[in-house]
Amino acid sequence: MYGTWPKECLRSWKLCPKKDCQDIKLWTKSATNHCYWVAASSGDNGDMKQQKWSSLAEHVANRHDLCVHGELDGERQWLREGSRALLLLLLLFREVVESQFLMKDISKLSPVHQTYGLEVFHSVVNTFAPKNTHFFYPAMMARLCVATLHFNENGRRHQATTGAGAAKWYVSYPKGKKGQTAVVKPHKTLMIM
Repeated sequence: MYGTWPKECLRSWKLCPKKDCQDIKLWTKSATNHCYWVAASSGDNGDMKQQKWSSLAEHVANRHDLCVHGELDGERQWLREGSRALLLLLLLFREVVESQFLMKDISKLSPVHQTYGLEVFHSVVNTFAPKNTHFFYPAMMARLCVATLHFNENGRRHQATTGAGAAKWYVSYPKGKKGQTAVVKPHKTLMIM
């Protein structure tokens, strides 16, 4: 089983050089989410993962005949039938996204073991022990211990709920996206000692 790493799945998706194919780039985030959904919703069934991954080309063209969810509501920038962007996407799909090597990897995506938690832990470690600063062994061990305590303390917090029992969420605008993308995150409870 592999961790889901959609950047590997989609690295050539972003390489569309044509001016009239900029519509494809608008679907990069959705394709990334689709990759995560394929891994999370298919369990250990490799054939189902491959079928779900292959349905992405149909989704961007607003064709949902074989989908469980049926027609989707809402305003989206669907690729028009017969457009150059859709034809290029279908070619790109057959060459790259549906290649036999990638399809083998898609069927081995892990539904539960993702690297997100490890990446967050490394981010916390970098906060307490930056790589561009030298620390002697005792100081480095102390900083790693504090980082571990901080990570474990905040990792056990549960999602807060309203008085009616509904889960609380908040909207975040990551600096890395320069405020262009909103991310919905769960609102965590406070730790009471």
